[in-house]
Amino acid sequence: MNLARFFRLAPLLVAGLYLLSSLAGRSETEKDLAAAGEGRGEVKLAAESSTPASMPNTSSDRRAEFDVGRVSLRMPDDTWENVGTSRRGLAYTGDRPGEIPSVTRYLLLRDGAGQFRAALVVSASWGVGAVRMTWVQTCRPQQNVHVVDNTRGDVYGRDCLRVTGAVSPQRYLELTARDMLAELGARNVALPRTGYVVMDEVGLENGTYLAVQAIFAADFKLPDDASSQSNLTAGVKPEAVAWGGRLAEAVRSCTHSLSGALLIPPVTGK
Repeated sequence: MNLARFFRLAPLLVAGLYLLSSLAGRSETEKDLAAAGEGRGEVKLAAESSTPASMPNTSSDRRAEFDVGRVSLRMPDDTWENVGTSRRGLAYTGDRPGEIPSVTRYLLLRDGAGQFRAALVVSASWGVGAVRMTWVQTCRPQQNVHVVDNTRGDVYGRDCLRVTGAVSPQRYLELTARDMLAELGARNVALPRTGYVVMDEVGLENGTYLAVQAIFAADFKLPDDASSQSNLTAGVKPEAVAWGGRLAEAVRSCTHSLSGALLIPPVTGK
């Protein structure tokens, strides 16, 4: 059986991993994309392997439900502001190269004074039918990042949770969601100097992919119901890891479901 090998992450998470490595003071970034096994193909750079993204919509509104391609995104309340969407083609290589259509939606949470509190970037792709994918395993420990590999022995898929210590939201969005950064500027939303990120991604053998990135201001307090956790990376908040675990369950459930419903866990921080 010939298996087309899928060798690249969505561009937002590739750039994000590079950023997190550089913030941790590493001299070289980890090599996230590699060819493996049968059907070996050439890995393209992110700029070469995705079609241009459309700019997000200029209109904004607040509600609790949003469409993200095949995904029905359901927020815990209607305080999140819709910034817009973009579309990309995520290229893969191998015996039968091609592109997977992907949709990204950007959401913003502000306080009563209009100040940035959090942002959400949700990217979803459809499967590609006859082509079968192998996602290279990149869920590895990193400095300043707590990593949980939930693949549970699945050598073809990807199921990875990452929670960071302190990062620069400005720099992070420059590399992972530049479209959103431009829209925040148009809305006169100033980003805090420091924050932290919770991100989870699941990729299936049929090409279905779902990634959620939540960027929080450093003083944003997630529900403080974290149980005692050991071996946390220095600077990573236990409550962020606990919330990330609930997010990972929601992403996994959505990816495998026929309904495509993604229920974001409650965010009650201020």
